[in-house]
Amino acid sequence: MTTLTAIQQVRLMVGDTAGDFPFLADETYSWLIELNPTNQLAVAVEALEMIINQLALSPQSLKTEDLTEVGPLIVSLETRLNSLKAKKQRTNTGFPMLVKSDRKNWKDIDSIYRNCNEYD
Repeated sequence: MTTLTAIQQVRLMVGDTAGDFPFLADETYSWLIELNPTNQLAVAVEALEMIINQLALSPQSLKTEDLTEVGPLIVSLETRLNSLKAKKQRTNTGFPMLVKSDRKNWKDIDSIYRNCNEYD
């Protein structure tokens, strides 16, 4: 079993898996990973935003005498982007922690922080 590189993992999340004509170069993915090395979802979101920007500035279809080429629909990419953003938001919520205290006052803290009489 082969292990995927970080670039390959992000490419899979984005959907940029065309071997011959990828949307973004490996160097772009490397740069995005360097900016945010611990969060691949954030990298995937940024990469997909870059791809959508590139496609938004390109013609949707090209027609020559013999060939008609249709580009990917931006709407479907935006749907994927929203899905990645929602997944990223779910993973970045942190760990919910409830703290129960049996304290009646904070006078022991007052000795550490002088002039703190707000809790009396």
